Amino acid sequence: MQVEIYDYRSNWEQIIPILKKKHIQDILEKDIKSFIKNNQIDELLLSEKCIPWLLDTKDIHHNRIIEITNESPEWKEYSKNKSPEWLDDHQDEWLAYYNRIFAKYQPKEYEIEFYQFFGGCHSLASWQKNIAKTIYPKSQVDIYRDNDHSFAFSRLKDLLIIFDVLYFESKPYQHDMSCCL
Repeated sequence: MQVEIYDYRSNWEQIIPILKKKHIQDILEKDIKSFIKNNQIDELLLSEKCIPWLLDTKDIHHNRIIEITNESPEWKEYSKNKSPEWLDDHQDEWLAYYNRIFAKYQPKEYEIEFYQFFGGCHSLASWQKNIAKTIYPKSQVDIYRDNDHSFAFSRLKDLLIIFDVLYFESKPYQHDMSCCL
């Protein structure tokens, strides 16, 4: 059986209309709320809109945004002549400025990174399963789960397609797929 990793990035324009479907949004929101409850996370992280990347337990996006913000011309210009004493005395002011820059680089809804909730693969599995069912309505779609990772997969004749929004760009794909064959 041939195995293929679904390339979310090159197919993203096809995915966006699926993400806008109410039942897909409802599945994601339900699973995110369940993750928050089961992990005793502050529910303030759940704004009126479900924002998966904020729950990233590995801080992958958060750390990337900090790097981008720190290297941004806007932040460099603002902070270049500020002494450590000034920064200590004006923490509220510079932090508000920094956070405005930081917010510009946060993943936005309908961007892949918005849905990449590293550490939450089990919570994304049913959402990905429903995306796979929408893309391949005549295929057999299921979820693979073990203690370390979960993803959806679809079988089309002699083709196995893995749906893993977190690790689809990993080369080589780092998860065992033998159980799906």
